[in-house]
Amino acid sequence: MQTEPARMLTADEARELAVLAHGAQVDRDGSPHIDHVARVAGVADSTDAFQRVAWLHDVIEDTDVDPDGLRRRLPETEWEALCLLTHDDAVPYDDYVDAIIRAPGDGGALARAVKESDLLDNLRRCCAARDRAVGRYGSALARLWEAGR
Repeated sequence: MQTEPARMLTADEARELAVLAHGAQVDRDGSPHIDHVARVAGVADSTDAFQRVAWLHDVIEDTDVDPDGLRRRLPETEWEALCLLTHDDAVPYDDYVDAIIRAPGDGGALARAVKESDLLDNLRRCCAARDRAVGRYGSALARLWEAGR
């Protein structure tokens, strides 16, 4: 018996999944993590692809959502971007950022756009909290911008 392929996630379904998956998670400053995710996804005039990947950008890394189930619900380009955005703690942060910067094709471009939004929000939060991580995020954003020239 042949199974029907999974239906692609809508941007609204990606948001709902992120809200449920991140639940009561909080960031280092004590704020709900989903607020950060919402700001990353809140880029004006963004595409549905950007919205889906932005809402899901921390789901694989920080929750118990099944990656295989998620993969079946995303177009290949979005899955590639999401994989690029998922930081494995065994990989140094600078190497992770470099992989996003060097990634080819539409998946790489989408990952860079979402990462830029992510870094800008992380910088804003770190500046407000006078968090030393501002250096790491600022350096990553500068490298991302420099590579885009």
